[in-house]
Amino acid sequence: DSGIAPEIVETEISDAGFADNQSIDAEQTADRDIAPGSESAETPNASLAASLASPSASSIKAYASQDKSQDSVLEASPTLPEGLAIIALADAWVEVSSPLGDKVVAKLMITGETIALPTDQNYALTTGNAGAISLGFVDQDEPWVALGDAGQVLEKKPIDTLLRNNN
Repeated sequence: DSGIAPEIVETEISDAGFADNQSIDAEQTADRDIAPGSESAETPNASLAASLASPSASSIKAYASQDKSQDSVLEASPTLPEGLAIIALADAWVEVSSPLGDKVVAKLMITGETIALPTDQNYALTTGNAGAISLGFVDQDEPWVALGDAGQVLEKKPIDTLLRNNN
């Protein structure tokens, strides 16, 4: 038993629909930013909003074992391994941004919720409560460990460096 709530909500970050070098201007997304504590978050990527789901905990393992060879967004890279996810150990505000600083997702994660990360880029994580957020592999056997102390702020920390510190 990992101590995680039995129902897990999975959010997949995807940049499907964007050209390889396309980015979103901050002015285009300024009206979409959601303040901490809001019930939902719009993203600069409509397909991300469409991909939000509430599968059962067993579907997390199924997701991790899926053949992603046809999905270029989730192909493995040398920097981040396949099956990487952020999980909320308690309610916490998180923001994930691309290497260029574009917000990919900004939302209040609820306890047990996960965000599956594609491995094509080195994303950065911002959170106001590192004690409530963990980073690891969807199918790991080890317990999920908090990234820091309760209330500790992490600002635009590269996820690959957090992963090394967490495992």
